[in-house]
Amino acid sequence: MRGTPGAADAQDGPGVATDGGAFPPGILTAILLPQDRIAREPLGRWAERLSQRLARVRAEMRAPRALAHAVGAIGNNAALIAAHAGASAAARGLCERQMAWQLRLARRSRDRAITAHAVQPWVNLARLQAQQRDCAGALERLAALRRQAGQDALVIGCARVRRDDWEVMAPGHDAFASFMENVFVLDSLKALLLNRRWDETLDFAAALPGATTPPLARFGAEAYVVASMRLGDAERARATAQAMLPGSQTVFPLRLAEVHACEGRRGEAARLLVPLARLLRDSTPEQRADLQTLHVMNRVAGACAEAGEHGEARALGLLVRQGAETAGDEVIRIESLRLLAALSSDAERGAWDDALAAAEETTEYVRYRRGGPAPPAAAVEHLLQHLHEVFAS
Repeated sequence: MRGTPGAADAQDGPGVATDGGAFPPGILTAILLPQDRIAREPLGRWAERLSQRLARVRAEMRAPRALAHAVGAIGNNAALIAAHAGASAAARGLCERQMAWQLRLARRSRDRAITAHAVQPWVNLARLQAQQRDCAGALERLAALRRQAGQDALVIGCARVRRDDWEVMAPGHDAFASFMENVFVLDSLKALLLNRRWDETLDFAAALPGATTPPLARFGAEAYVVASMRLGDAERARATAQAMLPGSQTVFPLRLAEVHACEGRRGEAARLLVPLARLLRDSTPEQRADLQTLHVMNRVAGACAEAGEHGEARALGLLVRQGAETAGDEVIRIESLRLLAALSSDAERGAWDDALAAAEETTEYVRYRRGGPAPPAAAVEHLLQHLHEVFAS
């Protein structure tokens, strides 16, 4: 399961007031640098597709390793669906049952390498803990991965994963250590930011440049900008963002613009945001459907609105909406509709408000649903029940 399951921080959207009022300047707490992302499809459609895949896998696959991999991927996605729907207990149960099932399958098949598939649900449990505000528990679960990465075996719960077992996930010991380091750094930063542990974020990020790879150090720098700004240290946030500008085409210029906007320097923010928005508007439809680009475009559109560049914000927001439709990301589609409804003229406001209301009343994403959580869709219930049966076998 990629990405943090469940409701994200309240600042993870584009920073748009949904009542059509002012655009309060802010700094996005979610990390924007490139990372694994998956489209957040409508939950019922997503669940139905996974149920069909699970039925095929159970009917056609006999090799234990292939079965472990395929069912594990479906289970990870199903836990993410449950978390997005607000069913955190169901998501946690799926992760725990999947770990137990992978271990039983390894024993039955006498293929110990299958135990490596228990690592991902273990990581997902940490993500769920972070989302449930158990930041200390999440950090301890993640730290266990790093502490043991250099040892001959990784012990997680009842599972003992040898370094050689990692061949079912990626070749070689280096890949094993790299995975552990990547998960430890990125998910720890996300947990700290999500739980507004700003001082701890600074301490964690400050220790990274000399202790990890340059790409991971950049994640630390982005988190450092966010935490510094949230603590009111604009000078430190600005200096960090400026130092990271070389080699950064979008993310750190955007972060620097956010700092300026938070300080009330809207002109400085606009001088960075307008060329950035126009650069993104010149991207191809294929590029705009790329999830990494789409996340950045969505935030740049919101930042333009906050800086008073409403024309740029609206033009980019229209493209974000189109990209979200192409990519099948319901969350970004709703966020773009919020932006467009807030920026629309009197003549257009009714149509955008209606489109937004329809999206918020029908979505099953608990964070975005107008009127509060809805009962899980039948397709979601069916998928969860099907997986419960599999994991009980």
